[in-house]
Amino acid sequence: MEITGLHGQIIKKTGSFSLTVEPALTFASEKITENIYYSAPNEDKKISMLEWENSMLMYGIKLNSTYKNFWLNLNFFTSCKFLQTGQMEDSDWRNTSDYSMKTNYSIGKINTGGNYEAGFETGLIFQPNKLVEISPFLGIKYSFDSFSRQNATGWYGDSNFTSDGNDHWWYSPEAQKFPYTIWSEEKEKYVTGRILPIDYIKHDFYSWLGILIRSSPSKKCNILFEIAVSPFSYYLTIDTHHAKKTDGYYEKHFKGIQYNFFNKIKNQVNVEFNFSKQFLLCIGIKKEYKIYENKGKLYLDHFLTTPQEQYYASSQKIEISNFEYNIEISLKIRIK
Repeated sequence: MEITGLHGQIIKKTGSFSLTVEPALTFASEKITENIYYSAPNEDKKISMLEWENSMLMYGIKLNSTYKNFWLNLNFFTSCKFLQTGQMEDSDWRNTSDYSMKTNYSIGKINTGGNYEAGFETGLIFQPNKLVEISPFLGIKYSFDSFSRQNATGWYGDSNFTSDGNDHWWYSPEAQKFPYTIWSEEKEKYVTGRILPIDYIKHDFYSWLGILIRSSPSKKCNILFEIAVSPFSYYLTIDTHHAKKTDGYYEKHFKGIQYNFFNKIKNQVNVEFNFSKQFLLCIGIKKEYKIYENKGKLYLDHFLTTPQEQYYASSQKIEISNFEYNIEISLKIRIK
């Protein structure tokens, strides 16, 4: 007698080895948020927030294997650079007399430098009856994102830019809009003020601990429910602000490192349609989101407008989080 394994592999009840190859396409929507806070005693007050929103088509491959009551899945995905769209919003709260006042705001489209994801999951299958399989599992996921924003539009209401030299809300008439063009008496020509580019890279690592439940309402259809929590996760981000000083341009790097414990949830639902023992069409929806707010360490390689030779630990804290929503379609092909 044969049964269909947790990830669509056809496995004999006696426990023979099986292997499937699964090319897949994923529509992925992601929002990455980076918050930087003031130093003590105002460490609960936000000074800056970057919000990177990206929608993209990713393609990849999965390898699924089963042996006896054990299963193992490996996967790798990358993005189609020409099928991406997104924007980045940058907000600042620069008024230390009123921390609730958002003084600066800018928005612009982003370009991607690459998106990659790789991971594996492994678990043990229990079958309480013919219609249901239950599998506790553990796994690891690594992902990389790279973005750049240029040609942004913004409104700066902090005292360095306003018409009256005072702090104002970003939407106030006194705020300076970017880009702008004015006549320069000193240079005797029109000059344009622009918001300089911002680059961003993110490495993140997750461990997963969860349970997967498979139900077979018919011989031609399998439904899989998955829920998992991340016992440990790690973020490394580098936020590069291109800046200008009197003698030219330079780069200001903000490096964030954050460790999280039980701060990520993953929910996933897959439906598999069995055309034959050789092929299965799979459609799935996945969501990953944080549970609570957590802060990490911030490192800088500049002091005001002076570049430093190496990073040093800042007294400010950084909070990094991301939300993911994926819709995936794939074809499982039995190899063995």
